[in-house]
Amino acid sequence: MSLIISKLLILAPKSLIELFMNIFRTASRFVGVVALLLITDQVDAQSIVGRWKRISNVVEKADGSQQDLDQMMKKYSPCITELVYTFVPDGTLLTDLSACDADRRKAIESTVVAANKKSRWSQSGSKVTTTMTDNSISASVHIVRFSGNTMTWQFNFADNPNVPNPTKARTMTIVYQRI
Repeated sequence: MSLIISKLLILAPKSLIELFMNIFRTASRFVGVVALLLITDQVDAQSIVGRWKRISNVVEKADGSQQDLDQMMKKYSPCITELVYTFVPDGTLLTDLSACDADRRKAIESTVVAANKKSRWSQSGSKVTTTMTDNSISASVHIVRFSGNTMTWQFNFADNPNVPNPTKARTMTIVYQRI
């Protein structure tokens, strides 16, 4: 095929060669743009499935100030930042408490783990929806982004008006690190 094109280019007038080269350049750019879009789509569609450690949980309050809830909770339960969360493909969430002593483990099992056992998650592109099987809390939608081995969940309370918000916070940003 390239031999035929080469012979045609030798016989063709200069304007036809320029036209062919412009078509070729345009086609090459189009292929490049399509490839870039496909790569971007694959990056955006990364899955939350796997083992993660939460490294921060920051709430932005109504006045614009921020508070890292993990740092606050760490004072009372030092192992809280060592918990490992496993997002299972079936939509369940497991919590590994092995970093906690027996007393802390019992307290966390009765709160965090109990809630996680009743929760389910689903992902569609960059949106993760969490629900409670007993409908005790309304479904909530998080925007999830990935960068290297970190995953960031952005939760906007205004977009989820049925979710309890006793502190009247604006947003909550949770950052996980893949382990």
